[in-house]
Amino acid sequence: PVALVHTLYTPFSVCLLLCYTRSCYDASGLHWFFFFLRGPAPPQIHHSPLRRQRQMSKRDRIRHHVVPAPTNPAKIQAILQAFNEIFGEGSCHIESVSVESGVPEQPFGSDETRAGARNRVANARRAQPNADFWVAIEAGIDEGSTFSWVTIEDGSLRGEARSATLPLPQVILEKVQAGEALGPVMSQYTGIDEIGRKEGAIGVFTAGKLTRSSVYHQAVVLALSPFHNAIYR
Repeated sequence: PVALVHTLYTPFSVCLLLCYTRSCYDASGLHWFFFFLRGPAPPQIHHSPLRRQRQMSKRDRIRHHVVPAPTNPAKIQAILQAFNEIFGEGSCHIESVSVESGVPEQPFGSDETRAGARNRVANARRAQPNADFWVAIEAGIDEGSTFSWVTIEDGSLRGEARSATLPLPQVILEKVQAGEALGPVMSQYTGIDEIGRKEGAIGVFTAGKLTRSSVYHQAVVLALSPFHNAIYR
């Protein structure tokens, strides 16, 4: 019996020694070294197509129906990007509606601008009562600068954030204060048609480092804070 054990053990030991030595130079040697020590790896489990389909269906059910009150492409892009970042890529279905703000086309002051955003959300809720989120971005002029208020509601919570501000040149500001809206004034100044639906005054005066959409995006992310942090509830 001792001779038999010795006969079997010696080749096994040699195999281990060779595999260990090879593992110092080659990863395959390391694989075989551990194979001798612990045996073959357990078989991989392949999920059936039906199970994968069920998992995909479960992910699909958590999509949010988001109704932006603006139809402006720059604003919708900011909203879509923010929701994807907070809730996951492809997590929302966007369906914008055109509603009244209840304030002048060019709001002045923080209060009037925020009232416009809240009014748009309220009107959007009436237009699409079965949505999960209603979002409005209202741009205004306050103390010689352009900015926006973002208002988001989900039926029980409201999140709001004010965007960064851009000081306007006096020549632009004078025309706006005389009764013209900022968008048309900037189009006259730059020659860019409908600039408010593109980079906006922000893109022009920051040399493209920021755009209207990028500044709105940050404000939307901030306004979404109450909806994914339990401490707000």
